[in-house]
Amino acid sequence: MIEHMAGIQRMRFAEASTFTCARCRGVETSNLIAIPDDDCSKRFCDGCFDFLVSQHQGAQPPVAIPPNTPAGAHKAEERWHNQKSLYQERQDLKAAALAREAAAKEALKAAAKAAAKAAAAKEAAQAAAEQREHEAWRRMQQAAPVINSSETASKPRKAILAGQKKRRLAREASRNGDAR
Repeated sequence: MIEHMAGIQRMRFAEASTFTCARCRGVETSNLIAIPDDDCSKRFCDGCFDFLVSQHQGAQPPVAIPPNTPAGAHKAEERWHNQKSLYQERQDLKAAALAREAAAKEALKAAAKAAAKAAAAKEAAQAAAEQREHEAWRRMQQAAPVINSSETASKPRKAILAGQKKRRLAREASRNGDAR
């Protein structure tokens, strides 16, 4: 036995044998065969074993088990390092995805906060503009000329209008050159 991961044992036999892979249905000739713990009649090729191990959820980094033959020691150690680097790469990708997700959530929160601030500033600016408009209107009302109340009280309205008419006619006559 060389490795045992995800409920599958990978074994190196002294002689190569021909078998059909239970996963990919390929006919393989190899002395390296993976056998599941629960069904000894199934055989997996080396590629399918690596795939199944990589797909195993919550997989731990592989533990190297010394091979039976010194010739296979280097290959088993190399495979172990490859699987360990794949596991580490998968963990790094998961961490990066979580970091991107957290950053996106923070960006959305910041954007919402900025939008709320902008809306509040716009509302405050509108309120200030309305206040300035009201103040200007109030000042204009206070500065408007008032008809002398003593004049209106002593003369009846018809007399005031007649005087205004007389003055208007005089202005028009002076423009036309007529003197009355």
